Amino acid sequence: MRLSPSLNRYLAIVFARHVGFVFIGAFALMLMIDVMELSRRGSDLEVPFSIIVAISAMRLPSLAEQLVPFAVLIGALMTLVTLSRRSELIVARASGLSAWQFLIPLVVVAAMAGVLATLLYNPLSASLKVRSDAIMAERFGGSTANIDPGREVWFRQSTGNIMTLVRAASATNEGRTLHQVSAMLFDENGDFNQRVDADRAVLRDGAWHMENATMTDTHGETRDIDVFTLTTPLTADDVVGRFTPANAVPIWSLPGLANKAQEAGIAADRYRFQFQALLARPMLLMAMVLVAATVSLRFSRHGGTTKLVVAGLSAGFIVFVVNEIAGDLGGAGLVSPVLAAWVPPVAAGLFGITALLHLEDG
Repeated sequence: MRLSPSLNRYLAIVFARHVGFVFIGAFALMLMIDVMELSRRGSDLEVPFSIIVAISAMRLPSLAEQLVPFAVLIGALMTLVTLSRRSELIVARASGLSAWQFLIPLVVVAAMAGVLATLLYNPLSASLKVRSDAIMAERFGGSTANIDPGREVWFRQSTGNIMTLVRAASATNEGRTLHQVSAMLFDENGDFNQRVDADRAVLRDGAWHMENATMTDTHGETRDIDVFTLTTPLTADDVVGRFTPANAVPIWSLPGLANKAQEAGIAADRYRFQFQALLARPMLLMAMVLVAATVSLRFSRHGGTTKLVVAGLSAGFIVFVVNEIAGDLGGAGLVSPVLAAWVPPVAAGLFGITALLHLEDG
């Protein structure tokens, strides 16, 4: 029997409604917690409550992006449980429909949600995150947009035939100021020439102005200098890119940032993995629907809603953990970023298909 367009539309609407309910509910809960935390931090700084709410509302979409797979998983569980309790699945099966037929609308909606989350939600959330970080830096102090101050970064720069390897602990002022800087200078033959350490380096007029610098030559002799000028071809945006977490970059900026990172001599695998993971998101969401169907269809015949929920969440959590482990391996360059991004969702989807074939067709 063929599924009617009306039933297709009904199943798709019910599923989309449940996914939206879960995502918005989780987002609202996160917003309340974040507003309370920022209110506590801003109480001594006399930050207006409206500014606190605006900061939270702009930075949470980036954090909530990680909730999309769980929203789809729980939404699929809720949809199938609801249809089962209303005996709608029983009627559909009695009319000759298979599980594959009434899962198609759910899988299509999950794929569309993945495409929208990748192409629209991700660039929007990254843009809002940049604005929220800028407001936080202005109101609360600290480093500015998209810079991860907790991660030490090494990069190299070339000026003519001279190569310089630079280490910085953090960056502020939109990438124009580096803190705790060390620069190792090499000559035209690639041999080490000298090392310069400074508390701070300011990017101005195409050069790093390293203040209160200490110069160390190849013989270990040191001398202090007020300002050491190091010519650089880099811009402030290039520097921010060295410190930018991969999940804070819009999808279409990731390939370019990966190329710049590679040219600077630092690992670019985290950007390449993030790009591939965003492309694989529709597959991951479709796999979540199939995983939810394997446990919900099995328990819908024998009852046990609590077991259904626990089994579904456990299966989704396992997929999430495997995906995160693969992401760590891919981001570190231990495995190919393409394989790390695509293998977990494809494997989860194949598991769901195999389990459904066993349940439906024996």
